[in-house]
Amino acid sequence: AYDVLEKVTRTSPKHPEVLGAHVDLGFAYLNKQQSAQALACFKRALSSASPQHRAAARMGTAACYLSTNNRSGAIKELEAVLAMKDAPAHIKARAKEFLPRLKKGG
Repeated sequence: AYDVLEKVTRTSPKHPEVLGAHVDLGFAYLNKQQSAQALACFKRALSSASPQHRAAARMGTAACYLSTNNRSGAIKELEAVLAMKDAPAHIKARAKEFLPRLKKGG
């Protein structure tokens, strides 16, 4: 699937649906415990004009960092979601829910 997405990305790199597909594929990789591939997808989606895509990509990046025991990286990503003025409320709520637990070490 990633190879097909890469080909589409080369022809329409900033198309919102392509960048949204990177978020979806990132979570698919994360579910398969392939955090390096997931992280690459999330990083690409951060260039999206869509606040939803950017916020979801940051949440996915935080999850990748947690899966590799990078707590400080995860905290940074969750704080970035909370700092986004245009992030969807439901994504901000998730970041706000997880951030205190990470800061406490839980």
